[in-house]
Amino acid sequence: EAALMGDDIRFQAKDDVWVRISAEDGSTVIEKLMTKGENLIPPKEGGLLLMTNNAGALSVSVGDDKAKTLGYEGKILENVALKKDQLLEFSMLD
Repeated sequence: EAALMGDDIRFQAKDDVWVRISAEDGSTVIEKLMTKGENLIPPKEGGLLLMTNNAGALSVSVGDDKAKTLGYEGKILENVALKKDQLLEFSMLD
């Protein structure tokens, strides 16, 4: 399903943070150490999953939503679907 421009997902590193985005079959799409202040816009394919070693250092914004961190400092996230609803849910658990 094609995402609307207003639903663009953007991650921003609030500190240096390792992220991996993988496909449903487990293959790595993006794996990198983001530096503080860096933005990452994941590909728009379906079924992508996010992993990070520090949820508190990674914030997410979807479309015009204000960026929110994905959890507390040092929290490890695995297999978080890159879907607006799920990401916003995580960012509200803060």
